[in-house]
Amino acid sequence: MIPVRRPKALGGIPALIVLANAQYRRVWGAGTLTELSRRVEQFTLSWYVLLDTDSPFALGLILVFLFVPRSVFAPIAGIIADRLNRTYALRAMQTVNVLNSSAILVLIATGNIQPVFAFASMLVQGATWTMDQPIRRTSMFDLVGPGQIISGVALDTLGFTVGRMAGPLLAGIFLGVFGFSEAYALALSIHLAALGLLVATRIPPHPPGPPRGTMLGGLVEAARYSASVPTLLAVVFLTLVMNGLGFPAQQFVPDIGKNHLMVGAALVGLLVAAEGFGQLVGAAVMASVRQLPDHGKVFIIGSVSILTAAMTFVWSPWYALTFVILSLGGLGQAAYSTMQSSLAMLYAPPEMRGQVLGILGVCIGFSTPLGTLEIGALATAFSTQWALSLNALAGLLLMAPVVLMLPITRPPTPGPTPGPTSGDEEPGS
Repeated sequence: MIPVRRPKALGGIPALIVLANAQYRRVWGAGTLTELSRRVEQFTLSWYVLLDTDSPFALGLILVFLFVPRSVFAPIAGIIADRLNRTYALRAMQTVNVLNSSAILVLIATGNIQPVFAFASMLVQGATWTMDQPIRRTSMFDLVGPGQIISGVALDTLGFTVGRMAGPLLAGIFLGVFGFSEAYALALSIHLAALGLLVATRIPPHPPGPPRGTMLGGLVEAARYSASVPTLLAVVFLTLVMNGLGFPAQQFVPDIGKNHLMVGAALVGLLVAAEGFGQLVGAAVMASVRQLPDHGKVFIIGSVSILTAAMTFVWSPWYALTFVILSLGGLGQAAYSTMQSSLAMLYAPPEMRGQVLGILGVCIGFSTPLGTLEIGALATAFSTQWALSLNALAGLLLMAPVVLMLPITRPPTPGPTPGPTSGDEEPGS
């Protein structure tokens, strides 16, 4: 049995209590660095494809290839999160990231980079990203326990937001001042730092659970369970709506910045980071609040904020106003991201949490590429502004059945769950 050492009160601030767990800090730090590097790579390759093709459709393909692997790997990731050694799994995913970034850096440095290689790199990165998230977040649940999981996920959202905010900003500065090789060398060095943290990480073994059947059977069981619980069904539906009609708008910010606001790489990078500034503030607040009531309402408010920002920022004639609108949308991102995973884990039984998150990953992998391709086609035929606005409006209309029919606004009443383990003790000690 793993010894549990309770952290001191730390002033009663949940975020500080969670961060007192050394193993949580390593998992959280590695996730933050990985997201930072991924954002540097995504912006660098998006800017390259936009300059090379001047096509919003080709620009959208970066996001398409990043998310396509989710439909295939998300169920596998959920099963790994529930059944296999998560310490080794996280290290393996990060090793693949290092090798992938190294290959692209060589292509850029030798002048052999082409859009097809950028798309292939996003495909690999999408696979590792898909595998990483449910493994990392279920690890966090076992490390901090149900009593601190909202703060734990909020801190993870905070780290994600730091990467989302700083990644495009750093990439834009490096592209504007140096060049593509230097920007990608930065991404590779951050990936290596994340791998170093994971080498020092030890995640506790899975808590004992009921006998398990086949992997496919477990996934089917998780899907049936999600369909039978109204709140989980609402989370699944909103995930489809938001990733098909709301989130793809972020990928087209470089097109708006370059062709509508007429600014260069550094300012476009700052604009892409704008949502991150708002999300950073929102995640910090959520990580510090002792108890958030009405989790479902926070989830819905966040979704509405994201879609409203996506519908309006494209028409702003001023850079500063565009930045403010995107930042306000980022506040909604913090609420949405934190509550999506938290609601899924709170309502799923312990032996099924990773697989329920895997189902959400399938939804993301299915809806994001379709939505992005549709936006890219509309943007090519008409304009990026109209494509993004009409999709966001459709998303707002589709949210109505969830708000009216499903009890997502009720406070969660999760069943018994395993307590937290200390990150200061080695597994099995």
